[in-house]
Amino acid sequence: MRQHGYTVLATVATGEAALEKCDVLHPDLVLMDIRLQGEMNGIQAGRAIQDRFAIPVLYLTAYADQVESLLPHGRVKSRYLAKPFKESDLYEIVETLLHT
Repeated sequence: MRQHGYTVLATVATGEAALEKCDVLHPDLVLMDIRLQGEMNGIQAGRAIQDRFAIPVLYLTAYADQVESLLPHGRVKSRYLAKPFKESDLYEIVETLLHT
């Protein structure tokens, strides 16, 4: 993402840490893995981030067949991208989430 001019504000391993960072850093977008360390999984953390901060979330997962029905739907945008993915696909979805 850096090579496309984006700034990566933080990298964390738990949903709880992601919530804390969002509260402090106020990112424009969160890239969230579905599987995380800690008590929260990525879906739970993403929902909490969207509810509290209205930040779009792009979920990254190797479990695409299991994730679509779990994604939050509502006023805040969210999408998922199955691993492995092409850099161009990541860039396209990020651009869509940020500019629509």
